[in-house]
Amino acid sequence: MTPAEWDAKAAALFAEFRQNRGLLGGEFEGIPLLILHTTDAVDGRSRANMMMYLEDSGRRIIVASHSGLPEDPVWYGNLLRTGTATIEVNGLQETVSATEVVGDERDRLYELQARAWPDFRDYATRTTRRIPVIALTTIS
Repeated sequence: MTPAEWDAKAAALFAEFRQNRGLLGGEFEGIPLLILHTTDAVDGRSRANMMMYLEDSGRRIIVASHSGLPEDPVWYGNLLRTGTATIEVNGLQETVSATEVVGDERDRLYELQARAWPDFRDYATRTTRRIPVIALTTIS
């Protein structure tokens, strides 16, 4: 897929997501999704990424899997740099604080994600990095 084709597909998914209050059909039907808005550390521009999440103890948990690529996704570094972000979820916008989860808690949450979506098991085998897990807690 060319960058232009990817951008067009992403724009269509974002529009459908917003029109349907956070729900998508087709290959994404039934998947809990949110749009994460961060500020790019290099150019200061706003960036938006759609991603899966799971809920745990009043937090939304996201995983910086990058499909098992060797490097962390760019949004992960941008998010940790500021510690806050805006998300779109269930048709609403929320400001959230972001905290990387470590140790046994990280492992527990990663396993929950992998049980729900087995591709995450495969992602962990594709890379030598420890895939980060981030907890998003609503501020407002």
